[in-house]
Amino acid sequence: MSFLHEKAKMNADAAALLIDKHLFAPSVHCSYYSCFQLFKVFLFKFNGIDYNTQDKLSKKHKNGGTHNYIITQILITVGDLDKDKYLEIKNKIHDLRLFRMKSDYFDYQINYDQSRKALRISNDIYTYFEQRL
Repeated sequence: MSFLHEKAKMNADAAALLIDKHLFAPSVHCSYYSCFQLFKVFLFKFNGIDYNTQDKLSKKHKNGGTHNYIITQILITVGDLDKDKYLEIKNKIHDLRLFRMKSDYFDYQINYDQSRKALRISNDIYTYFEQRL
């Protein structure tokens, strides 16, 4: 198992621990990154795109940024593998990403219910990809 895969697992665990400690905003950050890191692992193991190549290609991605590139590649892969799950996964990633942006970048208070919802979404996404690795 790669260290990035281990970090994805640590972030998943950290999200739940942070909620227990009433640290709701950072929990959303960890919920999101557990999935994002697992996406990178999945692209490497499933599609053969190593981490250095992912970084290089993300810099050339038309919409810019590592996150946009990785998420675009993940959605293409899900669409190819499981057309019935594509829209569900796409919506969950979108919702989790919006939670993370509110949590990290805006003067917006994240409460218990929102952090739990982010964790549920994250767990659903994480489980979907982990089962396919």
